Amino acid sequence: MTKIEHLHTILKEPLATKGYEILQLRYLTKGRSTLEILLERLDEQAVTIDDCAKASRLISATLDVEDPIAESYVLEVSSPGLDRPLIRLRDYERFKGALVKGELHHPLKGTRRFKGHIQSVEEGHIVFCVEGASTGEKELLRLGFEEICHCKLLPLL
Repeated sequence: MTKIEHLHTILKEPLATKGYEILQLRYLTKGRSTLEILLERLDEQAVTIDDCAKASRLISATLDVEDPIAESYVLEVSSPGLDRPLIRLRDYERFKGALVKGELHHPLKGTRRFKGHIQSVEEGHIVFCVEGASTGEKELLRLGFEEICHCKLLPLL
């Protein structure tokens, strides 16, 4: 089990009892060690500053007892924000219709980047409505979940 998997296992249940789940957990060791946690509410409401403070206290207490990180580190707990990353397949279902920007693991039609609206989620594939590179016309782009490296919501201004 990796350090990230171990941390996720330790924190999952205590956070769930308070109505939270981990959207993303990263442990960065460049410069000062930092444990970054993106938090999501189980009721899918917006994460507030109070939510982050409550979760941070709970996480700190849990990690103090379990002591899974030997070196000193900084704990950062935050909401996913307006440009929320889409990490799980269910995130694409939840945000159907939203405008997103993403990057693929491998180039498709000469590019790894795409931008468009989430049209649908079908059997492990996400269908996006994108602007065609050569024509400018709207076209559907069907990608397997595993083909997507990064994808995030684009806030409407």
